[in-house]
Amino acid sequence: MAKMMSALILSIVFIFSFVTSVFGLDWQLVDDGDPAPRGSYGMTYDSSKEKVILFGGDPLTGYSTDTWEYDGVNWKKKVSLFQPPTGNIRGMVYDADRDRVVLLLRTQHPPWGPPLETWEYDGLTWR
Repeated sequence: MAKMMSALILSIVFIFSFVTSVFGLDWQLVDDGDPAPRGSYGMTYDSSKEKVILFGGDPLTGYSTDTWEYDGVNWKKKVSLFQPPTGNIRGMVYDADRDRVVLLLRTQHPPWGPPLETWEYDGLTWR
């Protein structure tokens, strides 16, 4: 449960990226660079690697299929030979028994059409 709360807190930090000064009275925007702010993304906490995994979403420029890892300090974009297509993300969880991130999505064209797709990420590639 504590790890889930950590992932939630990291998600909030990602979205707003604000920190307070020493006295907590002045707010400053932290320039975290990439990834771009977005909605409709998948995010989960990989407890074995101690990283938050972010996939896809809508960064206001169209749906993306990028994958990012956050170690609590820095974001790192991950490149994979294979990756899930754009789609409506239905869920994303970390499976500790198999040490995999599991993504469930429905492709967008049409949104009611093809069956749900399941993808797995092992920290190196999507399958």
